[in-house]
Amino acid sequence: MALIARVILVLAFLVCSLQAKNVEEFKFISNEDTLVTGVFSNDSKAKSQVVIWFHGAMSSARCNKGLEAGRGFLEFVPQAIVISPSACKNENWLREKSIQRIDSVLNSLEKVRSRQIDSVYLVGVSDGALGVFAYSVFGKRNIKSRLLVSGFLKALGEPFEFQNIERLKKGGWWLLQGAQDRLYPADLTFPWNREFCKISGMKCVLHEDIHGEHDWSYWVKNRRNWILEFARQINQ
Repeated sequence: MALIARVILVLAFLVCSLQAKNVEEFKFISNEDTLVTGVFSNDSKAKSQVVIWFHGAMSSARCNKGLEAGRGFLEFVPQAIVISPSACKNENWLREKSIQRIDSVLNSLEKVRSRQIDSVYLVGVSDGALGVFAYSVFGKRNIKSRLLVSGFLKALGEPFEFQNIERLKKGGWWLLQGAQDRLYPADLTFPWNREFCKISGMKCVLHEDIHGEHDWSYWVKNRRNWILEFARQINQ
């Protein structure tokens, strides 16, 4: 049976009306692996841009991170829809099934919102950057732009290995990398990012912070302007 048929997206319209932020929370549960996706927006009828948020710690035991992880990004894109899938255990972002699941969620959202979703923005933090890369290669929707924060794409190979993948050249790449990252050393990440951005046809905005730390909280507090710079294209 095809994955889409197996994945019963129990559209448990958890219309948790979070009074302070007026955010609806839709819960998509797969009966196959019980992973959960949160869908956040300030308007349940929103027909604006769609952002997919890939959280970090993709192999942890928690399979419902998506219900929390993407919520914070909504403050940067208040008119957008933020889709926040979950990865856990062996169901990491690099598995083909994980990417198929995201497109299944988008298919269901099209029906719920009575709109077509042809293109998306991608955001990944830490190993969530691997999810951005995987969807960029294998996802069904077009990519408008991507934001990768404290990623380590070197784990996938060297930049020259990807120079002939045309889907990677469609839409922009915004890379935020810190020299004080506790997980990914700058002597590995900075050169890799620079070489990747030199690939012919690649559209990059590269931000390097000599004081930059790993966690998303650092970037929100100290480099908020860089995040807003990326978000501006979504909010237009």
